[in-house]
Amino acid sequence: MANFHFERWGCEALEVNGEEDHLSIVFSATPQVQLSQMINHFKLETTKSWKRTTIHHDAGFSLWSSGYMLTTIGKIGHNTVLEYIVDQGRKENPLNH
Repeated sequence: MANFHFERWGCEALEVNGEEDHLSIVFSATPQVQLSQMINHFKLETTKSWKRTTIHHDAGFSLWSSGYMLTTIGKIGHNTVLEYIVDQGRKENPLNH
């Protein structure tokens, strides 16, 4: 779903992974993309999809928190960030706390 969503916004999802309490996505975007709108739309689409495919969901449960973190990476840190995301959830990953 992430790839489809990001492509619709003219972006490319390069890596997607997460843990029980968060999702990490590395993506490329042009300067013209309004990132806050894209992220909020992604959260809305995934919530709708989750509700359609989940039989039992608590009325008070929220799939997403209201905020998000967005940062940029350069060529030097790019591989380190990708490795971290690929390794998320693995206990041997020293960056997992």
